[in-house]
Amino acid sequence: MYILALAILLGLAVATVTEIVYEVAPAINKIKYLGNPDLLFPLLAILAVWATDTSILGAYGLNGAEWFDVVGSGLAVAAATKATDAVVNYLNK
Repeated sequence: MYILALAILLGLAVATVTEIVYEVAPAINKIKYLGNPDLLFPLLAILAVWATDTSILGAYGLNGAEWFDVVGSGLAVAAATKATDAVVNYLNK
């Protein structure tokens, strides 16, 4: 349960940073791939997992190479955040 809460909180922080990046640097929208929020958000989530040395996958027993743990945990953070947003939007209807 702790790991799931950590993933959601880290994802909310990354979502906030993503919004700030788009507000502070609107020129990023002109870059072909980084202008797409569906690509930038997982990249920032992977960077956040790497910077905080968090292992979401390792907590569930999925151990592998270091890059696999960082990338997989970052994608898990991004997916948990998107899933949380979807549930909250559904409940607000």
